[in-house]
Order: sequence, then structure tokens, then C-alpha cells
Amino acid sequence: MHASAIDLVKNVNAAVDSTPISWRGGRTAIALVASAYGTTVKLQLQSPDGTTWIDINGTTYSANQVTAYDLPAGLYRMHITGGTTTALYAKLVSIPYG
Repeated sequence: MHASAIDLVKNVNAAVDSTPISWRGGRTAIALVASAYGTTVKLQLQSPDGTTWIDINGTTYSANQVTAYDLPAGLYRMHITGGTTTALYAKLVSIPYG
């Protein structure tokens, strides 16, 4: 069994929210890398009301890293605020159980 992956952001150089992307949920790693972090970066899930965004674990990313979570299915985005980051990439990758 192999993992699937989706890009949340690809070569972002500004403080913007990424386009929401549907994710099937399950054990998931988020991988982030940037040339420079001048921003606050958070993974968010759209709530059931369809308008509110919820921070996943309240985690703020500020360096190149990989973090794993058990995520529900839903719409996800990267919330990027403050300053300017350089060449930010973020990807969700499924991790098979077993």
C-alpha cells in the first residue's frame, strides 16, 4: 500500500490563506518547508457551519518540519499571517495504518 499526498501550498511568498482542499482524513503527516519564515503558519479545518476555520491542535509552524496527526475528513487550508515568508511549500501525506 502506498501513501497519497496533496499540495496545500506551493511556492507561496505572501501572507495569504491557501485555497481549501478536500482531504479524506486518517493518519496524516503535514510536511512544510520554506526558504525563510517571516509568518505564522497554521493548518486549519473548516467547521461544520461552513464558514468558521478551526486550528488543528493550535499548532503554529515556524520552521521546516513534518508533523503527524489523525485528521477527520473535510476541507483543509493553510492559514498564513503576518510578514512575508519565502518559497513556502506544504503537503498533506496519508500514512497507512498497519
